[in-house]
Amino acid sequence: MKTIYTLIVLLIISSCTNEKLKVDSIGSSPDVITLPLQIIKEKSLERKGYFNLDSVDVNGLVTIDSAFYNRYFLDLSINNLKGEKIEFDPYSRYFFFDYKDTGDLALFSIIHNDEIGYDNLYHFTYDRVKKQLLQVDYLAATGSDGGQVNVDRLKYNQAGDSLIRMSAFEDESDFSKGLLVQSDSIVYQILFNRSGTKYIKLDSISKIDTVWRKN
Repeated sequence: MKTIYTLIVLLIISSCTNEKLKVDSIGSSPDVITLPLQIIKEKSLERKGYFNLDSVDVNGLVTIDSAFYNRYFLDLSINNLKGEKIEFDPYSRYFFFDYKDTGDLALFSIIHNDEIGYDNLYHFTYDRVKKQLLQVDYLAATGSDGGQVNVDRLKYNQAGDSLIRMSAFEDESDFSKGLLVQSDSIVYQILFNRSGTKYIKLDSISKIDTVWRKN
């Protein structure tokens, strides 16, 4: 299984290809799949306007059992991580997170709490009328491992179909006389609709600092 660092880098690279407003391809034939939306809705929180992913207490969420996860989510293609699919890690935990009905669409997300301490947020866009899963996006990640820290903050509009994602990524690496600290901040507006998830880059800052060791 790929490390969370690889996934974060892929997410940043994928997002950065959306310098201008565009719709990521969802293919000519979306997955026709009947999801138990009522069960998902009952087990999920109502989508709220703002939250820090690192402040979410997963112990207060409903666990997704392995049978349900493997039946409905396993091996689904991830839109913004080309060539990647949703995997199942027996050492991780999976939770229903939030849900929102908007028009004919059902929007919901789940959290993957992995064995190295990251919370990964996957978002699903589902057409309730056509019973088509239109898109799965690797939406956000928060955690730290080996000098790498990623924090995502999310702010939805009232309808729940437009999101501002504020991401901060920091990577520390040793060199002979100190540390190199690379910091990246990026802000995207993300829109969920029937034609595909749109990523609009609003702002980004990147810098490298040197922290010298005392002799």
